[in-house]
Amino acid sequence: MIVRPRPWLDLRGGVVIAQSTADFVDPYHAGALGSFSNYDGGDSRRRDLGVELDLGFMTRIAFKQGTTIENRRRGRRLLPQATPSTTRTASRSTSTSRI
Repeated sequence: MIVRPRPWLDLRGGVVIAQSTADFVDPYHAGALGSFSNYDGGDSRRRDLGVELDLGFMTRIAFKQGTTIENRRRGRRLLPQATPSTTRTASRSTSTSRI
């Protein structure tokens, strides 16, 4: 979703729900250990992988000569599906500037 409260400002946000279409099996556990579990050691039949939250904003400064400077900032937070062996969260933050 993008909201533009001012002509020079965009606010962005979104949610991604991750699910697999088949059983999620770790190939190492299946081949080497004979265990059909997922990467975190949980039940491979659980197809919910987690939720990702995305937030960001973009500002623009326009000059009379036709040049525009854009500044963007984005942040993401992955909230993986909890399994008995883990409750970790991973995050990734990026930033870009364009002329």
